[in-house]
Amino acid sequence: MEKINKILYLVIIFFLGSLGIHKFINGRILPGVVQLILSFILVGSIIALVEFIWGIFKLEKDENGEITIPTGFFDFV
Repeated sequence: MEKINKILYLVIIFFLGSLGIHKFINGRILPGVVQLILSFILVGSIIALVEFIWGIFKLEKDENGEITIPTGFFDFV
């Protein structure tokens, strides 16, 4: 499993999450394309906001500050 710094992951979600960029980085192309399409009607922004808040409180980091990249269709599933 790939790991990424939690702070970096949250910054990517905060600034580029509405376009689904964090999903493309994770290698999840289909969810990234779906969120990119939904960003045109602002639903992508709502999904990114929920994922950002979820990431702050629920992602457990290790001693190096890294997290395992989530693998669900939406990060919070």
